[in-house]
Amino acid sequence: METRPEESKATVDKGHYFQEMKETWKHTFEYMQQKLSQIETKDREAILALRENYVVKKRISDKNPKVRPFLMRLSFEVCGGGNWKRIIPACAAVEFLNISTYVTNAVFDEKGESKTKKDVNQYIIDAMFLRDLAAECLLEVKVSLSPEETRAVVGKLAEINKLVYLGQYVDLYQLKKKNLKRFNSFEEMKQLYEKRTEYFCGHFMSNIAYIGAILANATGEQIKVLKNFGLNYGTGIQIANDLGDFVFGKAKDYEKSYKDQYSDIKQGKLTYPIILGLETEEKNNFKKLLGKKNASKRELVALTKYLIKSGIVDKTKGLSKTRYYKSKKELKKLPKSDTRIMLSLMASMLRSNKYFVFLRNFAK
Repeated sequence: METRPEESKATVDKGHYFQEMKETWKHTFEYMQQKLSQIETKDREAILALRENYVVKKRISDKNPKVRPFLMRLSFEVCGGGNWKRIIPACAAVEFLNISTYVTNAVFDEKGESKTKKDVNQYIIDAMFLRDLAAECLLEVKVSLSPEETRAVVGKLAEINKLVYLGQYVDLYQLKKKNLKRFNSFEEMKQLYEKRTEYFCGHFMSNIAYIGAILANATGEQIKVLKNFGLNYGTGIQIANDLGDFVFGKAKDYEKSYKDQYSDIKQGKLTYPIILGLETEEKNNFKKLLGKKNASKRELVALTKYLIKSGIVDKTKGLSKTRYYKSKKELKKLPKSDTRIMLSLMASMLRSNKYFVFLRNFAK
């Protein structure tokens, strides 16, 4: 999809958006499978073990198109990069890297799921393999880059990995119930929380947009705009996902297992809605349930009701939507085009987030 002149009439809607997202994932998925098959000829047993990893099987599927490869494509196209299929390896690179972080996160999470030492070792091997495979894919794009540009894109991919694990450190060791007395104020807690969300997803999306722009030989202004767009869009997604911890129902409806539901409160994590609950002066069950792994379903559902009634849901949605508005503002700095509309639709998904929809319907 080429960038069109500013005076052209846009004909893009959500139907086109999802159609092109599916197309992007179809080609990215096929390339990823080819890469794994190539390596399978060298060590069949290791790759078969990787393919059997629950997280990998769930993520490398021809169903449920993934947003990161699509963001790579749109960032490339909006800067006039031309035929996006030249950068399919870059689309695959960011998804391979994303899966590697999901695999390690499955080891870090404490959700009552026991793993033997062999299981943990296998997960670590799979994560490291996927991380390195991502770097390999990035070098297979069919775009001519200067040595400086090559170093820049490889460096940004590595930076994603580094910042994700800084986010993991904050999540696992700093924003926890046991550290409540270390904070001087709730405001300090909230600032660290926003840094965590930027580490986890904001900088990931920002660097994807940066790489796509560099591959398209973008201008300095285009690169700046797309980096800022990605940062705010990704951060908004993470905030919305943290609110999703208080959503319950059929696991398949939310792409999360039953053990994932209410996992943050059970593990004593300090996400934004939890911080707001602790900050609220009126009597509630946040302190009682924070870190309580055997909390009953009745107690947890009552907590969701309180989140809605007290306005905590609206405040958390407001924080996410602030990032949405910032991302949309950045896009207006780019010339009008169908691709810019696609990016705007991508950001708009924050407003119709599935967790927001559940909580809105539950309130009724």
